[in-house]
Amino acid sequence: MLLSTMADGSTADRPDILFQNQYDTIGVVEGGPHYSLWSPVSKKLASVIGTPTGLVLALFDTQDKSFLTLPGRAPMYFG
Repeated sequence: MLLSTMADGSTADRPDILFQNQYDTIGVVEGGPHYSLWSPVSKKLASVIGTPTGLVLALFDTQDKSFLTLPGRAPMYFG
């Protein structure tokens, strides 16, 4: 699960859910993404997420709370 809060912690008691894995997904971290990296301006987040068919790279937009998966194959590298 990816949660979003304000940098100052003011919304820590009511974070927005950006993403939550399905229960039947394949992944490294049960129920959550891993290898997450922020964009330089902190508006987007890239992360490896589990899907029922395997791992994919997802790009999250923290402003409109959306994400898209990017096509790819193993091995997966990003920076």
